[in-house]
Amino acid sequence: FHLILGIPLSISAGLSVVDVLLLFLLTEDLGRMEIVIAGLVGIVGLSYLIELVIVHANPEEILMHSFIPYLSGSEMILTATSIIGATIMPHAIILHSYLSAEKSAGKEGINKKGEIKNHLKETLVNLGGASLVNAAIQIMSYYAFYLKGLTNITSLESAYYTLAPLFGALASWIFAISLFSSGLSSSMVSVIAGVKILESYFGTPTKQWKVRLMLRLINMVPFLIAVYLGVDMMSILVYTQAILSFSLPLVLFPLINISKDGNLMGGYKISKPLYVISLVSTVFIVLINIAMFVF
Repeated sequence: FHLILGIPLSISAGLSVVDVLLLFLLTEDLGRMEIVIAGLVGIVGLSYLIELVIVHANPEEILMHSFIPYLSGSEMILTATSIIGATIMPHAIILHSYLSAEKSAGKEGINKKGEIKNHLKETLVNLGGASLVNAAIQIMSYYAFYLKGLTNITSLESAYYTLAPLFGALASWIFAISLFSSGLSSSMVSVIAGVKILESYFGTPTKQWKVRLMLRLINMVPFLIAVYLGVDMMSILVYTQAILSFSLPLVLFPLINISKDGNLMGGYKISKPLYVISLVSTVFIVLINIAMFVF
């Protein structure tokens, strides 16, 4: 709202509470919410795909650095850490665990395994899409700004206003729309995850909209404080996602151990190869997090 309509950040924050709640009112069914979130992520992905075309990204160079990454200095490691947090959000893992259990509830045998496999495919598609979107953001920034010597782009506003003179108004508008869609989808995921966590402790509330409103308002408090203090929005974005990366192992290690426990999971426990892959991946995240403080 701030970039598209030019209204102050504090008012934009208030509107962001309203738009998320409106989406929840329109889509009470969890399955529909999944479709809405997937649609929003799709808009983000399409937006950055168009941006990559506009900034004339080099496919060969992108392919090479997809397999040969280059990190130098603490800032790049911080960015990498924040990307991990933004892609594999802890609350998203909790939500997908809940969805897997809910979708397979009341089903047995082949039907239950089929439902779990279907949800696994959906999860892989969602995470894969999120990874590609985050990669596209970095690639677009590289070709749009870094290659042109514009290394002083340190805020979302400066990125928005710099795109127009370089690549036209369309590039700026697409950038703003992608940010709007991304914010909506991530906010919906965090609120739904929060609701399900509360339900696991206190049961299903009679009026879910009140719980959603409460959680959404709680989400906005740190942001509003940051706006009031004049903290740079880009810094907030990067550091909050890095915090998500730090908290990932706290969710992943217990989840992996539970998933391999035959007494708890029965015939649905994960295989040894998958257990090893999951463990190694989580350890890698821990090492990246540690590297941010070491280098």
